Amino acid sequence: MKKILITGGHVTPALAVIEELRRSAWEIIYIGRIHALEGDENESVEHRLISEAGVKFIPITTGRLQRSMTINGIISLLKIPLGFLMALAILAREKPTVVLSFGGYVALPVAIAAALFNVGVVTHEQTHSSGLANRIIAKLARFVCLGWPDMNHTMPAAKVVMTGNPVRLAVFQVHRQLDVVCDKPVLYITGGSLGSHSINQLFMNCLPELTRDFTVIHQCGRSAFNDFQKLVRIKEMLPAGQKKRYLPVEFVDDEYIGWVYKTADLVVSRAGANTLTEIIALQKPALFIPLPWSGAREQEKNAQFLVERGAALSIKQNVVTGQMLLTLIYQLYQERKTIKQQLKNLAHFVIMDSARKIVAVVESVR
Repeated sequence: MKKILITGGHVTPALAVIEELRRSAWEIIYIGRIHALEGDENESVEHRLISEAGVKFIPITTGRLQRSMTINGIISLLKIPLGFLMALAILAREKPTVVLSFGGYVALPVAIAAALFNVGVVTHEQTHSSGLANRIIAKLARFVCLGWPDMNHTMPAAKVVMTGNPVRLAVFQVHRQLDVVCDKPVLYITGGSLGSHSINQLFMNCLPELTRDFTVIHQCGRSAFNDFQKLVRIKEMLPAGQKKRYLPVEFVDDEYIGWVYKTADLVVSRAGANTLTEIIALQKPALFIPLPWSGAREQEKNAQFLVERGAALSIKQNVVTGQMLLTLIYQLYQERKTIKQQLKNLAHFVIMDSARKIVAVVESVR
């Protein structure tokens, strides 16, 4: 049986590809982090979702270069050699046919180990700006699958395959709905798969005003800051009529995400590549607050791709205030019809059979 090792920090496209791989005779193993962040004991999203999908998960402990030399940053730096040794051991033991990388610091030691064992590497670049780890992996890879055509000039031309970004089928399927009263326009707030403490803090002071005019579904994540518990307490202090319009949740799983997107009139989120693809596919007006420390400013560039085309609003985290946030949300609602039309014009950027195209590339590696 053919065996594939999948690794990287972007679990959403990985899950879409796993669905497609299961149509063929592939043994699938995922290599990733057990904990979400350096120094954080919370379970990582990839560990939770990959385990729920019934895929064998092999943990790896590795590090990355940090912009600030905090205690956790120094610990992370010291873990880089450990990650490389663990990757070598995994490759020697599992003897895969191919390695599929979805980028990031976790994938780097696995890709290097694969190259040393002469195992073919396929990498997928989801963003509009490639980070250092992904640029190194691209040099080692047999093929580089791209999510966006504007990345063509940054990668080795002979290796490039335009596949688009896989969109999980769950966002189009309504299975179950959340228990919240939708008697006002619906705003979906998401900080990405991990949640965002910064975004959560911004909204804590805005909720009394926001829930007068909107139903708010707030995916806040799980972290050491206990934001979910704080938001539940804030909800309990809202007037009765507004309390029923606010629902904080740690995660929105696949059984609910289709309903959330279908119901949402507006979205406030980070600007990860997968979120961007889903926003275009579902034509949802969005306000982006890009992650300011993402590698090579990739989230800022992702957001700018839509803002320049009149298809979204964006604000930098280091300048936004609660009042500015409210103003932009009301502006987004007023401009929602125009923005939806602009998103419709960008529909050709979403390749619906992207997962199948990536699997076809994987199948070509021997």
